[in-house]
Amino acid sequence: MFVLKILILEDNPADAGLTVRALKMSDLRYEHRVVDNKDDFIAALLEFKPHVILSDHSLPSFTSEEALPLAHQYCRECVFILVTGTVSEEFAVNILKAGANDYVLKSSLTRLPSAIINAFTKKKAESEREQNILKLQEVNHELKTFMYRASHDIRGPLSSMKGLINIAKIENEPSELMKLIDMMNVSAERMDRIVVDLIETLGVRDMNVVKEEVNLKAIVNEIIAGYTTQTGNKLKFSIESNLQSSFYSDSKIITLVLKRIIDNAVKFQNFSVPGPYVNINIWSNENGASISIADNGAGIKEECLPKVFDMFYRANTESDGIGLGLYLVKIGTDKLDGKIEITSMEQMGTTVILDLPDLALN
Repeated sequence: MFVLKILILEDNPADAGLTVRALKMSDLRYEHRVVDNKDDFIAALLEFKPHVILSDHSLPSFTSEEALPLAHQYCRECVFILVTGTVSEEFAVNILKAGANDYVLKSSLTRLPSAIINAFTKKKAESEREQNILKLQEVNHELKTFMYRASHDIRGPLSSMKGLINIAKIENEPSELMKLIDMMNVSAERMDRIVVDLIETLGVRDMNVVKEEVNLKAIVNEIIAGYTTQTGNKLKFSIESNLQSSFYSDSKIITLVLKRIIDNAVKFQNFSVPGPYVNINIWSNENGASISIADNGAGIKEECLPKVFDMFYRANTESDGIGLGLYLVKIGTDKLDGKIEITSMEQMGTTVILDLPDLALN
């Protein structure tokens, strides 16, 4: 149950008592703290972290006009209500213009609980609206970047293919024609991979989470089965699962996420070192399940690690991808309310740890 934290700035114990009495007579679930000077006020903003501030106008060495900007500075989401004696209409207008959410006269404290509820509800709605605007701006920027980079990356192999077609039109030597066709096929395959990446990324963004029982070990086994035939005995896979109970999540999203991570572990493996491996561990945690994918491959430069989940970012410039793999992984993990952590050292290997909540517990 949500408990409202109320900070009372008042130097008169009797008035502070009347304010607390008005709160006790309401249905509010709250805890309060009373302070009577600037230093204690700032300390309470930092330590108590109030949701609501009830401030007297004039203390011996501190006023509400001084307290209000401090509240905005240290507690941006706080509701600030002036609780004071008789004030002029001009002062009331000015304090509201300065950012106070309301004012209540000490002679009308019965109105205090409703003033708190109204101001807090309004403040919360404004905060949510601001967050939604920021999210829309972020999505809009992301969409513009996505469209620009997608069209740019598709045009690369498309331009190559058009150039090869023009050359093929004037080439009469069958062996040279076959070389050109092979080159066209390479461009077509690259374009196909780009389109698949784009479709999968958009698909995960719009996907609804389906809560179902998930067999994580079976998903991993199915994924690595496709790689064992490609790598033969060069790459050793190991899987260890210590899940203590059934686990509920979205198998489709988890499969997409794990496939991308394991694909990177294989793609950037260093087969010149002895004993290349991909070790996968699955275990229970207090909220659900954790999955670790560790390899001893090429690794990632330290300065690249903070950006690896960014859209279209490629830590390895030799990769033929367009930088959506780990971006898709992050989107999928966020969809499941999970967390992802990646550690790596260049030429030493990479470890990715996924913490996924059990959706049956939510």
